[in-house]
Amino acid sequence: MTKKILLVEDNVNLSDMYAEILRDEGYEVVTVDDGVEAEELIKNESWDLLLLDIMLPKLDGISILTDMVKENKINGRPVIIISNVNEQDLVQQCLNLGVKDFMVKAEISLDLLLKKISDYLSNEQH
Repeated sequence: MTKKILLVEDNVNLSDMYAEILRDEGYEVVTVDDGVEAEELIKNESWDLLLLDIMLPKLDGISILTDMVKENKINGRPVIIISNVNEQDLVQQCLNLGVKDFMVKAEISLDLLLKKISDYLSNEQH
């Protein structure tokens, strides 16, 4: 069965690039560019992995994560943060909220991102 990835990124060029690469790898990809729309999809759609930016219009990624934890919406599914905000306190806060990985956009190797996604999806426990 095809794995579904929710990609929450407000930079359209980056979002399109990631989505195309992920689709080429055989994943179903749903993209959204603001936090409110992302939260609705997270709550109402089935998904296998979430790629989430922190700095988003309308609702930031930390608020989305906090709501997901409160409403038990993670359910062991992997969440990977992709952000240019690289502050240790923020990274730790995300990890404390159940994020599997925190990747800095400026430093992301696409090969490494694809490997992490593949590894997390092959190790799913839900």
